[in-house]
Amino acid sequence: MVVGESRSDLLAWLNSTLELKYNRIEECGKGAAFCQLMDCIYGGVPMAKVKFDATTEYDYRQNWKILQAAFTKHSVTKVIDVERLIKCRLQDNLELLQWFKRQWTENKGVNDNYDARARRKGGASAGNGVPNARPAAVTRASVSGSRSSSTSSSTPTSRRTTISSTPIMAQLNKELSEAMSEVGQLNEELQEYKLSAETLETERNFYFNKLREIEILVQNINDLIDANNFAQLKELTVVDLNKKIQTILYSTEEGFQTTPIEDDIDNSLLHEHQSTDIDADMLLPEPADDLDNDSF
Repeated sequence: MVVGESRSDLLAWLNSTLELKYNRIEECGKGAAFCQLMDCIYGGVPMAKVKFDATTEYDYRQNWKILQAAFTKHSVTKVIDVERLIKCRLQDNLELLQWFKRQWTENKGVNDNYDARARRKGGASAGNGVPNARPAAVTRASVSGSRSSSTSSSTPTSRRTTISSTPIMAQLNKELSEAMSEVGQLNEELQEYKLSAETLETERNFYFNKLREIEILVQNINDLIDANNFAQLKELTVVDLNKKIQTILYSTEEGFQTTPIEDDIDNSLLHEHQSTDIDADMLLPEPADDLDNDSF
């Protein structure tokens, strides 16, 4: 941290360096400003993919993923707690901004011609966002005193190296973009599978509970038969039993409502059963003398 710098000083430095109009340091929690600071200091950040107009936490996370990828690319060992920073709290973002200010100060002059606005539009800055201008200049100055005659011959080689690396970087960026797109599609498919699994589990529990209720009903009848409680069994007609089973089968919960057509079919079937005058006495043996009067 630069001693004596206030929050307003850091915010003014950020807006001046990146040509932004941030009003609060908490806005850095979107991750976009940190991505561009990384591009300004180290270079190589795909600024065209950074979302400065992000409004959702999903977009914030995309920006932070870009920043983490840049850290990995440049072997930066700084640990960033995305889950805290993404909440746009002052203290967490202030500490990271102080760290970036220190990095910027230590590498000041590496990219003096950095065009922040052009980079945000996907264009190349005057330094192309590659912070190697100053070290290269120092190297050429130190070598020119002893090997001035070799400067003209080495220049074409350097140019050929730069030109030949451009297609490679373009190919790598293309492959990276395709890989990120594929990961996004896989994540969407995974969410669909999770939703499908949850739906199937809900349906399984719903129908299992119905079967369990019918099982309890049948068990109660078996208990009456085992206890020779024929008085209670006489009171249970086929129609009553049918109603009890239908009540269980056609009871609904949220997400399992029946359609009007199904309701019409159910009512028709119930009417047919009610019109059939069948007594349970036809299905039962002769009652015993000592009947248990426990209620069903």
